[in-house]
Amino acid sequence: MKKVEQGNVMQASTKEDLAMGETNQKKGPAFLGLSVLRAMGVSNPNRGEDGSPKSVMFGGGKRMRWSSQAEMACAENLLRTDPRFAEVRKYFQEDLTMKIAESVAGKLVTLGVDSKQAEEWAAEFDSVVFRKSSNSKKNQAKDQAKKEIDGEVLKNLAAAIFEAKGSFDEKELKVKVPKGGAFSEKSLADLTEAVVVCGAEQEEAVKMVADFYKNRGGEPIGKPALFRISQSELNWIASKILETKSGTFGVSQDRAIDMLNEMLSQKRSDGLLSELLGRMNACTSYQQDGKMYITHAIGTAPSEAEDDYFTGFDRLADGRNAAHIGSKEFSAPVMYQCYVIEMRNLFDGYILSEDIKRKIVSMVIRVLMDAVPQGCHAKMFSNTEVSYANAIAWDANPRTLVNAFQENDDARLSAAIEALKQHTKNMLTSYADDGGAKQIAEFSFGQDSTVKFANEVANVFI
Repeated sequence: MKKVEQGNVMQASTKEDLAMGETNQKKGPAFLGLSVLRAMGVSNPNRGEDGSPKSVMFGGGKRMRWSSQAEMACAENLLRTDPRFAEVRKYFQEDLTMKIAESVAGKLVTLGVDSKQAEEWAAEFDSVVFRKSSNSKKNQAKDQAKKEIDGEVLKNLAAAIFEAKGSFDEKELKVKVPKGGAFSEKSLADLTEAVVVCGAEQEEAVKMVADFYKNRGGEPIGKPALFRISQSELNWIASKILETKSGTFGVSQDRAIDMLNEMLSQKRSDGLLSELLGRMNACTSYQQDGKMYITHAIGTAPSEAEDDYFTGFDRLADGRNAAHIGSKEFSAPVMYQCYVIEMRNLFDGYILSEDIKRKIVSMVIRVLMDAVPQGCHAKMFSNTEVSYANAIAWDANPRTLVNAFQENDDARLSAAIEALKQHTKNMLTSYADDGGAKQIAEFSFGQDSTVKFANEVANVFI
């Protein structure tokens, strides 16, 4: 059976090939639950707006906390760049970015398109196709309730916006503007194109209309959002734009959006980050949730942040006076981290060997064991070893083990390890027949190898 690869898009030439790609993973347990304990030194790896370590009330006391977003950012960086995993990190080469237009324009330039033309096409794609929030029936109905602008009103308003050159006081525009309510997506797109007809560059027109609409109190127009996208997907977009010589692929807006969503739904050899972590704040109608769930890490016992008072001396001043005085908060907790991964369908649609899949799963586990947020890293280096970890396989309804520390007030690492072991035992007793809970591997610092632990877990699922 012949496999075909288009760009970096892994596809199957027949339905049978696709089925092979979906079923050559063992049908083992559905979920992996990974629990990790680590004792931190003086650190502040994840702080709030006021600079203080994040915290939460739990079990009647204040516990240190790391946000799941901070843990995920660290894991993503390791998956993409860690030199230990050179063989398989190529499958995780997506970028989380707001600069879709710039990325597409760069791809077009590498394909030989003039930079000015590339920017115009990319801006058209970004504003007309990519930033449309949704074409669902619910949003279509909502959109129909918005104000429509057409005919001479649209033409005159576009001319007034173009002539205003940044001054968008409607009293000064001297043109009839529909009052009240928001404009429809279609009207905003038509208005942008009408401003282009008046003589504005595409990107300039997008900004003019956005500024005008914002000034009149309307909703943001296709507000840029973080989106996870692969190089092969950017290549596809740029190639399609070049082929059609149009930022909308030479078709209607709705059809262009459908084409984009169809492409984004395909499995790609460099797209496993999206499989694990999702697309993030997707601004197209295509949504993709990740197959990995990350809890907020939490301190295993109550603790308070402390202040580090410091000074900086001016060495050239008389008397070596303090030129800078400040303070920074820190803590030194034992932290509990928990990750759950949907394992049974993680590789559905990917044509990968079992050996590569095992290496990918082992890599992910080792990365999660190292995922410590990097705040204040330069002055409070906070990478510490994993003290203890266990892996539980679940057939259904996976659970976090955080309640091991609900009533724990002993801040020692040994107490946290003992609490987690006991709670794991209780969980397995209660849910072995209701969710299929089974401990499949255990790691203790100084006794076990992280590589062996990760490989043992991978072998259960692949």
